[in-house]
Amino acid sequence: MRDTKFLTMVCLVAVLTFSIFGLPGSSGADEVKVYLDGNMLGFDQSPIIEDGRTLAPLRAIFEALGADVDWDNQTRTVTAQKEQLKIDLQIGSKEAYVNNQPVELDVPGRIVNDRTLVPLRFISEALGAKVDWDGSARTVWITRTPSPSVADPNNQFGFNLYNQLGNGSRNIMVSPISMAMALHMTYNGAGAGTKEDMAKALQITGIDLDALNQKNRDLLQRLKAADSKVKLEIANSLWLREDIAFNQDFLKRNKDYYSAGAYNLDFANPGAADTINNWVEENTKGLIKDIVDPPVDPMAIMFLINAVYFQGTWTEQFDKQATFEDTFYLASGGQAKAPMMNQSGIYDYYKAPDFQTIRLPYGEEKRMAMYVFLPDENSTLADFHKELNYANWENWLSRFEAKPGTIMLPRFSLEYSKSLKDALSALGMKTAFDPDGADFSGMVPADNNHDIYINDVKHKTFIEVDELGTEAAAVTSVEMRVKSMPMYDFNMKVDRPFFYAIHDSETGAILFMGSVTDPR
Repeated sequence: MRDTKFLTMVCLVAVLTFSIFGLPGSSGADEVKVYLDGNMLGFDQSPIIEDGRTLAPLRAIFEALGADVDWDNQTRTVTAQKEQLKIDLQIGSKEAYVNNQPVELDVPGRIVNDRTLVPLRFISEALGAKVDWDGSARTVWITRTPSPSVADPNNQFGFNLYNQLGNGSRNIMVSPISMAMALHMTYNGAGAGTKEDMAKALQITGIDLDALNQKNRDLLQRLKAADSKVKLEIANSLWLREDIAFNQDFLKRNKDYYSAGAYNLDFANPGAADTINNWVEENTKGLIKDIVDPPVDPMAIMFLINAVYFQGTWTEQFDKQATFEDTFYLASGGQAKAPMMNQSGIYDYYKAPDFQTIRLPYGEEKRMAMYVFLPDENSTLADFHKELNYANWENWLSRFEAKPGTIMLPRFSLEYSKSLKDALSALGMKTAFDPDGADFSGMVPADNNHDIYINDVKHKTFIEVDELGTEAAAVTSVEMRVKSMPMYDFNMKVDRPFFYAIHDSETGAILFMGSVTDPR
C-alpha cells in the first residue's frame, strides 16, 4: 500500500412557508450589524432601520443567502431565484411576489447612496432562513435552516440496497453516493412508469427533477471542498454509440448538473472498450483500470460513468511499530491471523446495548471519517444487520460522545464484485430492466425512439485500510441497451466481523459502507 492513502470510486451507468415580521427599532437611518450563521456580513452601504423595519443591500443579502439576483434599472424591479423559489419586488412598492403569489410588505425597498436596499426579514424568511433581532446590540442574526439534502435519500437508498445484498458470511462493500449519482443521471432519461419505479427505488419520489438535479450539483460541489489532507475529485461522462441520435436536453441536463461530458464512440471498433477504460483509469489515478469488457456488445448504446477519487490520511495515524499479529474470529466460527493496528486517545464513541461504534476521522478538519460498528461478543454481524437502516443510522450518529479509550483495528485489504440487477429489481426497479416494458424515451428524440432498457448494473469495490489511512475503489456499471447504537472508558478490539462506513459530516453523504467477515 502506498504511503499516501487513496479512496477512489467509479460508477459506470447506463413552501415554502414564510411570514413577514418587523424588526423592532427606532426610525431613521440608524446602522445595524447583520450576522449570517455567526459570521458578520460586510456591506458597501450599511443596513438601516426605517419604520421599525431593517433594510439591507439587495445584492449582498440575496447572494449571501444563495440566490441569483437580477436588477432592471428601468422598472426598478428586483428578481431573485433560488432553486424553485422566485421573488419579485419593485423598489418603492409594498407589493412583492413569491412564486407569482402576491405578498404585502410592511415597508418598501428604497435606494440610499445609489445602493438598493430591501426588507431584510422578508427576504431572509422567504429564502428559508430564521431571523432574530437583538435590540440592545442593534444586531440582526440570520440563521439558515438546512434544507433536506439529497444525501438523505441517497443514504436511505444505500442502506436498502446493502440489505438486499444479503447478510451472509462474506465481505460486502458498496458505495451509496457513487451508485446514486450514476442512477440519477440515468433517471434523467426515464419516462412514465419506469421513472416512477426508479424514483421509488432511489427514494426520490415527489422530488421535482430540476430540484433533484440542483441538489445533486450542490452536493457534488460541497463534497469536493475538503481540507489539505483530504482530496476528493468527482468526474462524470456519457459514452454514446455514434450512430444513435440522443435527446439534447437529456445530454444538457447531465452536463449542466453533473458536469458529464458526452463522447460519441464507434462501439463496433475493437478499441472502444479501451477508450472508455482509459478514461476510467485516468480519473481514478490508476486504481481502477477497466470496467467495460471488450468487445462492446453490439446492442449497447450508452455507458454513463461516475468516477470519485478520494485521497486522505487518518487525523491521528496509527504507529506502524505498534501493529501486532492477533486472532480475528471469523463469522464461520473459524479463526484467522490478522495484523492488528492499535492506538489510544479521545474518540467520538457510542455504546449501544448490543454493539459499540467509534468514529475515526480523516484530515485536519475531520469532516470525513470511518465509522466502525462492532457487535458484542454475544451478538453477531447478522444480528446487527437486522438493525441497520437509515433511521437507526441517524439516531446512532446523534449519540456519539467524546470518550477516552483504545481502538484495535485490523489492517485489511478486500475486494467485492456483484451485479445489482436483482437487488435493484427487488427495490422496485424491475421495469427498468425489461426490454419490453422499460421507458427511457427521454434519452432519444421522439422521432427516433428505441426500446431502451438497462441491461445490467455491475458494482465492483476495493478497500485497503492501514496505519496511514484508507485506499478504496468502487465501480458501478449500468449498461444501456436497446431491445433485442453507553460506556465511558472503553477498549474496542475489532477482532470479529464488523460493519464500517465512510461518511462526510458536512453533507451527511455516505461514500462507502461495508462489512468485514474475514480481513485476510
